[in-house]
Amino acid sequence: MVQMLVKIPETSSPTARPSIPEWRIVELQGDLMINNEALLGKYIGDLHFTKAGIPVLLVGHHILYGKEQDVEKPFLVIAKSTGETDPPRAKEYLVRGVVTRKIIFRSRPKPIVSNVAHKT
Repeated sequence: MVQMLVKIPETSSPTARPSIPEWRIVELQGDLMINNEALLGKYIGDLHFTKAGIPVLLVGHHILYGKEQDVEKPFLVIAKSTGETDPPRAKEYLVRGVVTRKIIFRSRPKPIVSNVAHKT
């Protein structure tokens, strides 16, 4: 059996309940393509919410409207690190956040058009 050590972030007070950050998943339908570049560490776009709470994603010259909903089963986001315990090189996992909701963009992106020439 494989043993995994999972740690929850420590609090400043031993009696305080640990606070785990709540994360969201952004779900896009289709492919996100960038010409000849890797996506890792790159700026993708801006995520905003309207006054009515509707998520809006701006990517380049396109706009997407989405909705927020609960995930079927909540799950933890963990990061692997090497611990200093016995046996040497034992792995431990640190809890970074919990995912309970996701933001879904199902519709096709709409182009953002501004300064359109008018016929005179």
